[in-house]
Amino acid sequence: MSEKKDDSLELFMQVTREYKRFVDYFAGIKDRVENYTREDEYISLNTRLMLLRKYSSSGDIDLKSITKKAGRRFPEHKKEFNTICDIYNSIDADYESILPDGTAHGLNEVIKDVMYSRYLHFDREKIGYINQSEDELIYDAIQRYVASLERCVMDIYGLLFSCMGEKDQVKEEKKRSHIIFLGDKSSATQSVTASPYWSNVYGRDATIEDRKRIINENSEEDNHILLFCIGFLDELRKKEFSQSRLQWFVFPPTRKDWGDFSAAHIELLKFDKIGLSSKVRYNDKHDMAYVLLFKNIDGEFIIDQRHLSTDISVITLVKENERYGWRIYCLGEKLDFYKETLSLFDSLKRFIKISRETAINHIHIS
Repeated sequence: MSEKKDDSLELFMQVTREYKRFVDYFAGIKDRVENYTREDEYISLNTRLMLLRKYSSSGDIDLKSITKKAGRRFPEHKKEFNTICDIYNSIDADYESILPDGTAHGLNEVIKDVMYSRYLHFDREKIGYINQSEDELIYDAIQRYVASLERCVMDIYGLLFSCMGEKDQVKEEKKRSHIIFLGDKSSATQSVTASPYWSNVYGRDATIEDRKRIINENSEEDNHILLFCIGFLDELRKKEFSQSRLQWFVFPPTRKDWGDFSAAHIELLKFDKIGLSSKVRYNDKHDMAYVLLFKNIDGEFIIDQRHLSTDISVITLVKENERYGWRIYCLGEKLDFYKETLSLFDSLKRFIKISRETAINHIHIS
């Protein structure tokens, strides 16, 4: 049995990239806000203090462990990682807080008093230490600690980034869709087997009778829109698609915004085994229609309660007059209104950003 690869450095980079968002955000506020106050700085320091805790706790990404592992993997930079570790180990040096009752704490212990009295836990003894302390001196301790630890973290991040670049992603390929269920579990089951990727949804496989019933329940307009969308997608997925034919499918005032359809073609090919919902929805004015587009569909299934998923896109159609009839406006997010022109950049941005709500009564046809 092969030994599992240690991915601690990759995980360190992943969580530190998230931490860096807060650092950049608070630095940006300081630059942008004209009347940046002491309270603003207090919130910034203590937020970062709580987020930095994981780097000083024993675990996979504490700085002592990370610098040792980084030095082993990148021996040409071992000296630099050791230097950062030495700086980290010296954070507590040359600092002692002596309370009125004579209790003496180093900087690390003062920070624990703050963390376990005010933020992470309720510790009566540590609250007693804090109550003896002067607020100004506690603030000074937090400033010192955050500045020193944050510098070590960001120095390691920068050095590892120069060694690893963007090759620090740990995410594995999804075998099933990540689903948020917003319905009543007592009246639903996870019984989808026809499309394994969607087996997390609360629903069931569809039968031939279900398909016949839904098609019969749909209006003639619903079925026309579904066939229209299928025709558009079938043409757009072709290796040698017809630009003139695709132009016929889209809303005429926006034809120039689609360009030669090559960008949309490339994006659509990223969807494997696509399927459409059989339910068409309309806005109140009945001049916009919406059809959901799914990926990784192997077989038909029915959902009868609300879910959230990022693996769903929306085909938005508009009907401005009887002359044009229903035409494709864009792929991506559900739009509540439309304008006569839509830049290709906006259309693709909406196409790529595909987090949508699924609604009720869907059957998905591969």
